[in-house]
Amino acid sequence: MRKALRIIETGLLLIPTYVFGEITYSDLETETSTAVKTGVHIVESIIGLVLAIGLMNAIYQTASGKHESREKIIGWGIGVLIYIIGIIIINKIVL
Repeated sequence: MRKALRIIETGLLLIPTYVFGEITYSDLETETSTAVKTGVHIVESIIGLVLAIGLMNAIYQTASGKHESREKIIGWGIGVLIYIIGIIIINKIVL
């Protein structure tokens, strides 16, 4: 019984070598780069959606004649500028 367990243990120890033995540095670098690009695009989309909702809120505030509507429009414009500058910087550095 002990011999069978040692054979199984040895086989289990060889599995990572068999599975991960074919991975090279360039494959790992390619997959990491792809994952980072996908993550950046997801974050860009989420921030764009938040800005679109903010624009709709600012337009609603302006249409209803609220006092803070002007500040909301200015804040939204500043948010868009920061978003655009951030995307340019991220695209230059990361991607």
